[in-house]
This record gives sequence, structure tokens and C-alpha cells, in this order.
Amino acid sequence: MRILFNMKVGVWLPFREKLTSVGVEHPGYLLKEVRDKIVKALESEKNIELFTNLDFRKAIVHNGSVYLDGFCFDDLDVFIWFGELGRGSKRMYPIEILKAISNKCKVINNPIAYEIGLDKYLSLELLRKNGILVPEIMLISQDGVEAAREIFKKWKKAAIKPRNGSYGIGMVYVEDEQTFVDILDYASRNGVHYIEKFVPNNMEEWIGVNVVNNKIIYGYGKEKSQIKNWKVQDRSRQGGHMILKRPNEEQKEIALKIGKLTGLDIYGVDIIKGLDNKYYVVDVNTFPGLYPELLEKAENDMYKEIAEIVKRKR
Repeated sequence: MRILFNMKVGVWLPFREKLTSVGVEHPGYLLKEVRDKIVKALESEKNIELFTNLDFRKAIVHNGSVYLDGFCFDDLDVFIWFGELGRGSKRMYPIEILKAISNKCKVINNPIAYEIGLDKYLSLELLRKNGILVPEIMLISQDGVEAAREIFKKWKKAAIKPRNGSYGIGMVYVEDEQTFVDILDYASRNGVHYIEKFVPNNMEEWIGVNVVNNKIIYGYGKEKSQIKNWKVQDRSRQGGHMILKRPNEEQKEIALKIGKLTGLDIYGVDIIKGLDNKYYVVDVNTFPGLYPELLEKAENDMYKEIAEIVKRKR
């Protein structure tokens, strides 16, 4: 009997066999087991015709249509991707391609939502304006160092962070005014600085919450080896080293609201508990850690939820 498909779905889900370093040349966040189960969940949907391994990074745009080795993305209804694009200028071309694809079909995660989520300033400012508690933040150019000094005098403690994040690498904690100014002067070649008021907190209360299709998948903490004083850091850029945690109702509510604000379908949220007993969002993760051992204990079936996202995008 001939199967009649009414949805064409493309995927780019690079994977790795084990916890190896992730980067532009090795973009796979997902472990092979997880990637294979996502593909299987999509293939099991009778109305979906699946096109795999569509590495859009190598595609071209011609008159608004995106082509990869003769395949035209215009033919798709939905395109789903999950892989490292880079944190600087290297990601710009892939993002342009994703935006071109999104003009013709639904993209998960939408590239505009992805750009907001990746950028600490854009994401936390969006959350702040919509009533979600975040640290006070500054965005300054080198011309604003003296103005930042005056704000730092009131803050007394600050964290200078890479605006697009990088596994906790490059974040600097400062509690001395002159050191604060010296660091900004030294880093002046970067042009723009993203700075947060440091929120005193108990790192044992830190939790990441992963969300797919507006459903909580699981919460997690990190092994002690990944916690470096005031931050979570992974210099090897491997991910993993997670410990299952159960988010409480307030943490769940915060995490779910962020999806509605950003437009992300698949994401994670890092939440700390200040010494004032209030919850602060300190990061939105556009590539949440999705690992087999925790997905087995998940609150919801992540594989089913990804299939549900695809179907409702039709």
C-alpha cells in the first residue's frame, strides 16, 4: 500500500559517539543514542516524510530559495536543527541561511529566537522587561567605562561575561573598582562589554531546567568538578556531568514563561537562588544538555514532544 505523506520534514542533527569537545568543526551536541531516537520518533509518524543530514551550513541562497546539493529547502514544511554554529562571526552565514529557510518553512528553533536566546544581553533584557527576575545588567562600549565605574560603585561586585556565552569560559568576577576598570580597559579591543551585577547565592541551589514543546523535561545540577567557585565551567566544552534535580513549581513556571517570551521550542534555563531567597535567571541555553541517563528519568517524553512540535508547526 502506498503511503501518502502530507508533511516533509528536514533535519540537521549532528551527533557524537561520546562526550567529546563541541565546536564549529565538531558541532554535535547530541549523543548518537539521543539523535537516533529523535529520528526514530519522527520516522514513526505516518504522515511525515523525513529528509536527514541536511547540513544547511553548506547551502547557498539563490533568489530567496536555499539549495544544498540540488535539494531545495522550499519543499519542506518543517526544518529542525540542533548543533553548534559558532559564537562569533563564523555563525553569521549559517544564521543567514536559517533565516532564508524560515521564509519558506517553519524552523525549529527559529533563528531569530535562537539569536535572542544565545545573546545574554538580548535574552536577559527581554526577560527583565517582562517581569522575570534577572541580575542588573550593563552593556557598554569602551567610551562608557567611566559611567560603568559609577554603577559598579553601587553594585560593589560584578561579573563580566562573554555576551554569547561559552561554557563558563571567559567570565570574570570582580569586587575591586580599579580592577574592574583595568579589565575593561585591557579588553577594549572587543569593543562592547556585557556586565552583570553579581547576585550572592548558594551554588548548591543552582539548577538548569530543560524545556521542549512547553513541557518540562528535567532539571539538573552539575557535579562538583564542574563548579568553579561562583560559576559552572566546562573548559573542555564537552557538556555532561549532570545530576538529576527536581525543579519546584516556581522554577517550572519561570522556565515555561521564558519559552513564550523568546519563541524557543527547545531550550534550557539556568536559575540561581539569591541569598535574598529570590530566584534569578542567569542564562538561557539554546542547546540544553539532553543526555540518555537523564532522559530515562525525565518528567516528560522528550522524543514524543519533539515530534509534537513538528506536527503543530504544520
